[in-house]
Amino acid sequence: MTQEQGPTRMQMACDAGTRDNPFDQSGLLRGSDGLLHYADGPDTFVEGLELVARDRSDVVALIDADDRTFSYAELWEQSARVAGGLVAAGVRPGDRVAVDLPNSAELVLVMLGTLLAGAVTVPIDQRADEATRRAVLGDTDPAVVVDHSTALPSGRPTSVDVASGDLAQLLYTSGTTGEPKGVMADQNNLASLGEITRRVLALEMDDGPRVNYLVAMPLCHAAGCNAQLLPTLALGGTAVLTCSTSAPDVVAVARRHGSDTMLAVPAVYQLLVEREPAALQELTSLKRMIYGAAPVSESLIKALRELAPHVQLGNAFGMTEISNMALFLPDPLTLSHHDSVGFPVPGVEVTLHNVDDRGHGELFLRGPNMARGYWRKPELTAEAFGGGWVRSGDIAEVDEHGLVYVRDRTKDVINRGGEKIYTLQVENALLSHPAVAEAAVVPVPDEVMGEKVGAIVVPHEGMMVSGSALTDHVAMLLPRFAVPERLVTRDTVLPRGGSGKILKAQLRRELGWGG
Repeated sequence: MTQEQGPTRMQMACDAGTRDNPFDQSGLLRGSDGLLHYADGPDTFVEGLELVARDRSDVVALIDADDRTFSYAELWEQSARVAGGLVAAGVRPGDRVAVDLPNSAELVLVMLGTLLAGAVTVPIDQRADEATRRAVLGDTDPAVVVDHSTALPSGRPTSVDVASGDLAQLLYTSGTTGEPKGVMADQNNLASLGEITRRVLALEMDDGPRVNYLVAMPLCHAAGCNAQLLPTLALGGTAVLTCSTSAPDVVAVARRHGSDTMLAVPAVYQLLVEREPAALQELTSLKRMIYGAAPVSESLIKALRELAPHVQLGNAFGMTEISNMALFLPDPLTLSHHDSVGFPVPGVEVTLHNVDDRGHGELFLRGPNMARGYWRKPELTAEAFGGGWVRSGDIAEVDEHGLVYVRDRTKDVINRGGEKIYTLQVENALLSHPAVAEAAVVPVPDEVMGEKVGAIVVPHEGMMVSGSALTDHVAMLLPRFAVPERLVTRDTVLPRGGSGKILKAQLRRELGWGG
């Protein structure tokens, strides 16, 4: 794809469909880079954080898993001391600083201190094996590594002048489809995160409380760092850290600190419904439950609405390469369009390429939060970011209202004797069965057909369901060739990466279905 190419048929449909987009689109200007930017926002994340720290100095910015509390004045002061310690240790603008710590105040202080020093933060996944850790450290060649064995850097409070295009962050993808890659985000990418969140959640920017975000996802991933922590701080809200995603722990932390917003995969909400229904009803501080990274069933949406009618729901679609949310399905549409990932968020544009006769094509995105590419991987960068757009790797369609529906990952589409089968479509059919809590659909190698449909299903707690009942159910909803021919049930939750996505390759290997 090149920049000179004209709009595709579906691109024009996407543009026309934006008329129904409910989000505030004011103050967006197209820059010389061809992207939409926020006219009145800060140019860098550091600039925005400094303004918030000055204007809301006494507001609680951070509460960590040990219940330690930091005001914005304290957060800025201690982050600046970390920056001073890094500079004293020889860290220069553009150097990488790796931090190998779990969700904690120390992790946040090192990440922010690195940004204030003009350096590049590289958080390490705590769940990564030793080979992956070595690969990330070898790829980034950090000037400093901060982990449990090292003291927190400390020195004279420092804040280096940074520019909007300065590299700020390297987040390594979960590697569910191959070797992990370092995604490069600059200061301006991170500066856009707060404004995107403000507009999508329609937050009031007065002197009172703005958002109290329960952050349970790892900060080494975009979902935890760029969709929750950094936008909360940019908006002058309160970020509440926890290292656990178990249903009782999530409820306890949210209740203790009055959290009003949380983001989790649907499986976490399913566990809340099944194990903590009374607590969910009593969690009156909660205003927003956002989900993403996996299909959500209509039955789960109905259960959440029944148990917590005071809470607004929303489906967030994002990827590391777009830094934060790219699409969002607002509360009024979460039941009637539960299979949609929503509208483009303000500043983000979408188009589809290689559109087939069903209106399905590969989803491309661009916006102020679009990353610069992959660290030290120019060929992969050119392939994924060519022409000023980033390719999502998802097959999608867009309806007449501008709502986007992701049908599958391009690499997950099953080819059964020439019939193309979308795994997400089969998963949604399985999830519509009242006994099914989780489902993953994968290809199974077959000598005759090439591939057949395989499914792994987790029933709701206390429920049993036969394979024949499930295949009969799918057969009523989908063509016969899309019905799973290999189906297994399991009692334990499906394995997920740090971003919350199901590790399908791992499941295939465990079952001997390739992978």
